[in-house]
Amino acid sequence: MGNKMEKLEFEKNCSEWNSGSWRDLKFEDLSYDQVLKLKLFLEEEVTRIKLQITGAKSKAKESGEYSDISWFRNANYAAKMRGIALNKLNYLAKIKKPEKVKKNETKSISWERMFVRVARRELSGKEFDIFCELTDKEMDDEK
Repeated sequence: MGNKMEKLEFEKNCSEWNSGSWRDLKFEDLSYDQVLKLKLFLEEEVTRIKLQITGAKSKAKESGEYSDISWFRNANYAAKMRGIALNKLNYLAKIKKPEKVKKNETKSISWERMFVRVARRELSGKEFDIFCELTDKEMDDEK
């Protein structure tokens, strides 16, 4: 966590979720918003831990002074466990995504497919090819 306020906010959320730590949470019982908050927290934790590990490796490389081996193992283990939890949260976030958002995405995809189908049917082959070329050009320009 970046600052103490964020950490206090997360600890408040854990107490609301009847848990003292993210490790004690039943991820399946969390709402979509809670899953997102926990994901952000764990992503920050993983980044912080990996920065510490990288710093320890750099120090060892520059000065030859190695960090405590048990600290190093624990840090790697902590990053790995948080990564596993993140994978589960990513899966749950996908499943728990609000139905309205899912429907809008599906509707958009369906509309685009239907538009292409109608354009193919109503336009002559040459006109349709022109639209395809213009679309390809627009796509290339956006890259």
